[in-house]
Amino acid sequence: MFSPLQSRRVYERVASHIREMIERGELRPGDRLPAERDLAARFGVSRPSVREALIVLETAGLIDVRAGDATYVTARRLGEICIPLDALDALSCGALEQLQASTLLEVELAGNAALRNDRADLAPLAALLDAPPQPRDAAAFPAPSTRAFHAAVANEAGNFLLASLAIGLWQMRSGRAWEPHRRALLALDADMPSLAERRRLLGALQAGSRRDARAAMARLHLRMRDLLFG
Repeated sequence: MFSPLQSRRVYERVASHIREMIERGELRPGDRLPAERDLAARFGVSRPSVREALIVLETAGLIDVRAGDATYVTARRLGEICIPLDALDALSCGALEQLQASTLLEVELAGNAALRNDRADLAPLAALLDAPPQPRDAAAFPAPSTRAFHAAVANEAGNFLLASLAIGLWQMRSGRAWEPHRRALLALDADMPSLAERRRLLGALQAGSRRDARAAMARLHLRMRDLLFG
């Protein structure tokens, strides 16, 4: 049932493997998992990696870690899980799915940001658009100024939780699911239609127009989808 795993992000692979075992019925509700040290030995990984994997699975509702006792598979259905953003890439959440989720969130955040805008607070957004291009590091993506702009718009909406989710989705673009899109992600900063759309979005925020801000963010995400996925 348990076999050695090798991965750059080992805890994600461990969490994914145990989840698949639960999904296939190899581990059933009420089953007791081996101790951390035994799991580490069977998977061929470190105990800290196993511990991180168990945290992911517990947060997802797939296991119950009982202090002073043991860890058990829960009876919760897989359709009811809630998984931390940094674990989604390991559980086969693809790049297009991530972009679709980002679109839904950011369109609403842009509209909310327009309703509560403070013109003084929008100065950093304008500065990001006017800043000269920075040297790009091919190992660091997505493009820094693009991510910073979207983070700033999300924060302007005034909802910490939703902004954190939106920013987390951008951070996921450094994950494995986005590897095939590395070149396109780096090109987003220099894409002139996208830059023009960001300026229209800033104008809508400055004018306090919820409708125009939502429309501009929706067009910006459509442009991203076209660039990244054709």
